[in-house]
Amino acid sequence: MTIEEAKQMATQGDIRAMCSLGDFYIKQNTGEGIREASKWYELAARKNVIYAIHITCLLYTSDAA
Repeated sequence: MTIEEAKQMATQGDIRAMCSLGDFYIKQNTGEGIREASKWYELAARKNVIYAIHITCLLYTSDAA
């Protein structure tokens, strides 16, 4: 799946696509990448995805956020 396909699926509510986007952007290890990752993880966390909740908590308790 491409990034554009993942974004389309994520905006339609696909939680796997949300987490995949978060994983993709966090690996960029840049301020912009971390902000974008945080956005997608937060959306998945709001749908009670434990993995996304965990990563979101880590982002907010580290210097990355």
